[in-house]
Amino acid sequence: MTGGQALFRGEQERLRDYLDFFIEDPEEGIDQLVVVLQLLQYYGLADLAEELSRSVYRKVEDSQKILTGGSQEFADIIFSSTVEKLYYRLQEGERPALEEINESLQEYEISADVELFDDIFFHLSPGDDSHKIKVLLQNNAGDSTGKIFSLLLWQFCKYMLEQKGMRFAASAELFSWLVKIFEDADEPREGISADFFALPRERFRNHLMNLGGFLSNQWPKTAALLWSAPYLYDFLLWHGLIEETCHREALEIIADLKKEFIQGYAGRLWEFSFVHLWFATDSVLEEEKAAEKERFAKTFWEVPEKEKTLLDKKELAAPQKNLEKKKHKRKEAKKQRQKQRKGRKKRKK
Repeated sequence: MTGGQALFRGEQERLRDYLDFFIEDPEEGIDQLVVVLQLLQYYGLADLAEELSRSVYRKVEDSQKILTGGSQEFADIIFSSTVEKLYYRLQEGERPALEEINESLQEYEISADVELFDDIFFHLSPGDDSHKIKVLLQNNAGDSTGKIFSLLLWQFCKYMLEQKGMRFAASAELFSWLVKIFEDADEPREGISADFFALPRERFRNHLMNLGGFLSNQWPKTAALLWSAPYLYDFLLWHGLIEETCHREALEIIADLKKEFIQGYAGRLWEFSFVHLWFATDSVLEEEKAAEKERFAKTFWEVPEKEKTLLDKKELAAPQKNLEKKKHKRKEAKKQRQKQRKGRKKRKK
């Protein structure tokens, strides 16, 4: 059974067995591991995604086979999960010391300066969030959009957790990818104007294509971006950063791209069923969501069992084969050590 199938069926024990292959040897299946990590986030299993990230980070970081930066996704999840824990402590009126936080992250080569954590504390503490955003935009009016988005990120995470039940690790990743649409404008922009968030259809589509979502193993992220994009526009409208017209036009573009995506993956839509575990966006009726959920799930049961079995073997073959080789080597090494000990005992006699 693949990781995707175990997640779809909610079979936690099988999922754990599947993850053990990657924890034992993340080098051999790093591409698959990244996809599984994304799926864990999108299925709402943030704690498991954090546990996996902490388990494999050092192995990936120290690997000679994995390109530099290969551990970044794991570090990002660890950091986002840490900030989420800070959020809950702040709701209780507690303000942890920066030294305490950095010490907990030191093992993963993550550190934050005073300015960053002051901003995080400011935005995640209880209070009028719309007012905080206005202060943010006023204080950073001349800064790059990248700087502004890096702070707006935590307001989005807070909004998604409180109103949509999405954990920080998933919402932080999705926000960071979605705002690239606006950061990758033809010319650098400073500040945020009234029409800044107008969704450019072709740039958004190209953004998804460049990610490789329609053609590569990044399909979970592509689906997640498409189905989470309305959340971004709901968030912007909620805080008065866009007008109703901008919100409506963006949702029309997103709906068209969803249709294209659904048509392209008509036979395997169940692989994206995680989008129906999320709360419906403000613009989608529960009836519409239920109908789409049924359509997606139906494709799983239409896949012949033989084909599912072949998929299982294909996905697990590489990591399992290498693990079996390593186990065999360890057994042979153990036998050799035992022979050497017996030889030494005979010589002593």
